[in-house]
Amino acid sequence: METATLGKNNIIEDCKAVLVKKKISEDNVEIFNLTVKEVLDDYSDLLGPDQEIRYKVRKRIDRVECNIYIQADKMDPLEEGQHAEERARQKTIGNVQFNRDTSLSFRYTKGCNIVTIRSARRTGSGNILKQPMVQAALGGLILGLLCQQLPAGTNQFIINEISTPILSISLSIISGIMGPVMFVSIVKAVGLLDSIDDLTGLGSTILIRFLITAVLVAVASIVIGICFFPLFGKGGVDVSPAVMIELLLDIIPTSLVTPFVENNYPQLVVLALGMGAVLLTLGDRVNGLVDLIEQLAEWLIGFMNTILIIMPVVPFLSIFNLVAKGQISTFLKGWKFIVASYVCMAICIAIKLIKVCLKCKISFPILWKKTKPVIVKVFSTASSASALKMTYEMSREELGIDPAFSSLWIPLSNGMLDASSTMFFVLAPFFVAELTGMHISVAFLFIVLLLAVELSMANPGLTAGYTIIFQALSMSAEHVGMFSAFSVVIRNFSAAICMAYRILEHIEVAWKTGHIDMSCFDKEADSQENQANPD
Repeated sequence: METATLGKNNIIEDCKAVLVKKKISEDNVEIFNLTVKEVLDDYSDLLGPDQEIRYKVRKRIDRVECNIYIQADKMDPLEEGQHAEERARQKTIGNVQFNRDTSLSFRYTKGCNIVTIRSARRTGSGNILKQPMVQAALGGLILGLLCQQLPAGTNQFIINEISTPILSISLSIISGIMGPVMFVSIVKAVGLLDSIDDLTGLGSTILIRFLITAVLVAVASIVIGICFFPLFGKGGVDVSPAVMIELLLDIIPTSLVTPFVENNYPQLVVLALGMGAVLLTLGDRVNGLVDLIEQLAEWLIGFMNTILIIMPVVPFLSIFNLVAKGQISTFLKGWKFIVASYVCMAICIAIKLIKVCLKCKISFPILWKKTKPVIVKVFSTASSASALKMTYEMSREELGIDPAFSSLWIPLSNGMLDASSTMFFVLAPFFVAELTGMHISVAFLFIVLLLAVELSMANPGLTAGYTIIFQALSMSAEHVGMFSAFSVVIRNFSAAICMAYRILEHIEVAWKTGHIDMSCFDKEADSQENQANPD
């Protein structure tokens, strides 16, 4: 524990040293230290620069945490100070995003103001071989081949008594925690409509837009899936109206407890939407319940961050089991899933690009020139968080989008608009269905569509998402880790495509709502024309 004063301290330097050592991206280091500085400046204005403080900078699993202790009357930086309003809104959005960005929380205990600032998660290296999921997959492949050489009895004992139970427990933990996390996150997302509407009147427009986008991408992915995995001939197609009605009715929860007990994710989503609507309707009369949900979100997200440690165990054991059983051909057939993913992403982004360029009357070369630095940065790092600062600057300086609008769109879109995840969640069940000879029916397609849309907006992560969707479709859990490894192989391309999709959607919505200066594109065109015709 270090001691300093608000007027003179070394917190920023100490934080930077730990952040760099933890390999947090440069943009997120700057955002984290800016948040710390804003908090210290606000307290300095309120208490004076000579106020003594204590602080501690600690490394966590995949992030850095700074705790600031100030002995004084209660002064919540989320409610007081010149930056309070923006910080409070970003904290709420941060809960929806599973704290992917720098987040701030406050508590007052025994006369002490305790401010906790958490960094964004450490982003993986752009080098595929340095990705934990890929390393785990390769480890599972190598050890699985070695396990094949053991006596049959030993081989079966390792698979059945050690590997399979551990994999099952890991998947159960992931699946169990994701239900409550999705629930509180969606409740918070609906609750955002109130605060966002107060600021810009665009909250409902943005969230509805996210929903429509996810549905369209999921439908396109289903079409591609049918082309790559044509299984309709196996057993016929179930088009019974009774089955469809039953599926629709099944998403309506019969009690408040059943969806959590049964891990029924469609019902959890419906329940969360209903809860969020109730909280919005009751307003200030349920502030205590809102505070409780916010605290629950903090606890669950913190626990989820801890659970992330076991994520590489899933692809390791999943691939180990397949190879040790002599089913390596199943793993090698993954090329079909990878190719289908590339084709699906390329088609979706091409359609979106053509639509935006024609609708907003933007020249593609000009658009590419303005957005290229951000997209290339995301491609090289396989992380949108690495280009967060560049995205804000590009939106303001290159695209002419209103900064107030971007301050809502960018964090929300990073948390709730993930086109590549939607595609993965749709295509993976098709691939498993082909491997296992599972019947593809209209009911199957409906469940895939529903869950892919819900999961892409709730954004639980690919491993957790695969676990959920396979469980809902009664598919073997042993394939979950395999797809996690496949997804990492195309992670750079998918991250870049996802960022490009968000940028195009950002431009289109800003154009529709009048939050973009289209003359930015005209000036660029005039500049190019002048260079081409200097006379």
